[in-house]
Amino acid sequence: MKKNLFLKLVFLFSLFLFLYFRLKPIVLQIVPYTYDQGRDFLKTAMMVINHDPVFIGPTTGINGIFHGAWWYYLLTIPFLIFHGQPVGFYYFMVFTQLIGFLTLFYFLFKKFNLLLATLISLLLAVSPYFISKSFFASHFVIGFTNLLFLLLISLYLIEEKKAPSKKIVFLVGFLLAMSLELEFAFGMFFIPAYLVSLLLTKKLRKILFKWRNFLVFIFGIINALSLRIMFEIKNHFMQTKTLLNFFLKPKYYNENSLKGIFRGRVHVFYSFYQQLFPDQVTFVIFTFLIVIALVFGYRHLKKSRQIWIKFLSLILLFMFFFSLFYKDFFWANYFDGLPYIYLLIISILLSQVLRTKKQTRKILVLTLIVLIFSSFNLFFKELHKKPNFNNGLIVQKKVVSFILENTKKGKNYCVKIYTPPVIPYTYQYLFKYNQLINGYR
Repeated sequence: MKKNLFLKLVFLFSLFLFLYFRLKPIVLQIVPYTYDQGRDFLKTAMMVINHDPVFIGPTTGINGIFHGAWWYYLLTIPFLIFHGQPVGFYYFMVFTQLIGFLTLFYFLFKKFNLLLATLISLLLAVSPYFISKSFFASHFVIGFTNLLFLLLISLYLIEEKKAPSKKIVFLVGFLLAMSLELEFAFGMFFIPAYLVSLLLTKKLRKILFKWRNFLVFIFGIINALSLRIMFEIKNHFMQTKTLLNFFLKPKYYNENSLKGIFRGRVHVFYSFYQQLFPDQVTFVIFTFLIVIALVFGYRHLKKSRQIWIKFLSLILLFMFFFSLFYKDFFWANYFDGLPYIYLLIISILLSQVLRTKKQTRKILVLTLIVLIFSSFNLFFKELHKKPNFNNGLIVQKKVVSFILENTKKGKNYCVKIYTPPVIPYTYQYLFKYNQLINGYR
């Protein structure tokens, strides 16, 4: 009873830290506000105000290829709730990550126990990687929660003995295709890796490739891609042709050797893993536990849990493999979201520790205590850290406020912005917001 009370208190502590680290920069309005945010906020405003639907999203790194339009439609939610306030979009980002945080805790609690669920939740709450990404208003952040839901449903299907409902099968297809729509580069590597891993996982293969289920699965994919498909039909398959040309006649700006590509991918995978942990101590402890659990505990895992690890590991392996064919400069954000796969593998491996002797289980308790101390240290450092008010949303809001304070309300005014051509979107949205709310023209 006392142990459960302690763990419940630690979970509440992790929930507090999760919200503190992510909401503080939003409340202070020192969040990133760049070309991408200004462009996307402005596009969303025009959609709502002019009732003008769009079928394609922001540009990608490949000319003629775009992210999905679902991102803009999702942004209409915070736009309407917060009446267009720029900071509202950032609160929405944190909310989507909070849903993922609570869902992962519930899944681990139901499948394993409160100790493991609390340990992983606290790690997620103080992870430098997830903290830095969660208040960044971008499509790939929504993609994190999308990826987590897809993986959790996939693990559920592997272990569930009953035949899944058609809604679940539809959701798998929909979420899989949404990984492409929310982050095109990630989806290009993840989707083929997921499909190959699915084919090599007997339970999933038997479920999703029954002809009725397969049709529902494809229907889910088509629904997620529906806006892109309509755009393609209207524009004579412009993106399809561009993409085929990209693969058949690739043009490299910074071509690397296979050896250099391999080293680069290893660095990306390792960097994502390292960023999971708040400091070197927790990094070493968790890594040591993972190696021990893998060497001595894997064979004692339940059969379904072994399949879980194999499935997730196959996804990582094939993502790594397929990425080797991309010879141009590889941005790390192409693989944003991988740490969720790491977290799930770590959780499954450490679950075996719970099934061993009582003395061994104490290792996880000690690990949790070390992580608590690390979390307190991180919290107090952040508490005494002086905010940088010279960057982010607040700076541009002050510029716009200064102009408007010196402009008579209801009067026309003209502003010339002397910045590089990629910047004005940010100011344009702020002026648009003030036009909508305060009556400026």
